[in-house]
Amino acid sequence: MIPVSGADRVNLKGLRILVAGKKRESREQTERILTTGFRVPACELMHARTANEVEETLRRQPNVVVCDRELEDCDWRSVLIRAKQTPDPPSFILIADREDPILWLELMENGGFDMLARPLSPDLLVRATATGGRRWLRRKEIHRERNLNQWTGQKPEVA
Repeated sequence: MIPVSGADRVNLKGLRILVAGKKRESREQTERILTTGFRVPACELMHARTANEVEETLRRQPNVVVCDRELEDCDWRSVLIRAKQTPDPPSFILIADREDPILWLELMENGGFDMLARPLSPDLLVRATATGGRRWLRRKEIHRERNLNQWTGQKPEVA
């Protein structure tokens, strides 16, 4: 069993998480950590290893994408670009082989959410995914409020 403290178990009902990567072992490890850290079946885990599988899975509108640097026929950049083109873009978490500030900066400049390095810390992965899910939900809420305010003529509330 992968240790994830009870306080960090998260219940984000309906959270959809796409785990993408070339190596089956890496995807399975990530999925095991997330399955342990989240109350399943409250969340739905999907996986992809190719660009076509990513494309197909993005149609199911994941809230968070957890992506290794390499897939079988593309890299994380292609996945991020495609994810950003969806109607409600998911929070994007990159899993790198090592800590790399330059890669992190590139990810942030291109709209990514977070980057974690292997070996994965279960607590950090669960926390980052939960925060990404909450961020996605909040962005959707703000978007809905803006659309409602546009129709009603109300000014948006300042937080």
